[in-house]
Amino acid sequence: MTPDIRQDPPWLTVARAELGVTEIPGPASNARIVTYHQATTLRAQDDAIPWCSAFINHVMAHSGILGTKSAAALSWLAWGVRLGLPIVGCVAVQDHGKGRGH
Repeated sequence: MTPDIRQDPPWLTVARAELGVTEIPGPASNARIVTYHQATTLRAQDDAIPWCSAFINHVMAHSGILGTKSAAALSWLAWGVRLGLPIVGCVAVQDHGKGRGH
């Protein structure tokens, strides 16, 4: 199936509704970010835990799409279909080496 690039994929609509969510400085945690973490098997309770993969899992789940359920950003390298060029709505992964990614 070829994606319709004229329309945003459903997960992007969900993601855009979350614009502006940030960590809370200090010991408190943003409850919205903790909610994102619940979409992973890690289920972290702190917004200081990296949440990029948790966020993508959250928006996918709320779009009816199965994500990786992993808190590791690099888990997305094995998800979906690799494209030659990016299109709107792609899940892009940065591999920083040594098991670290974003």
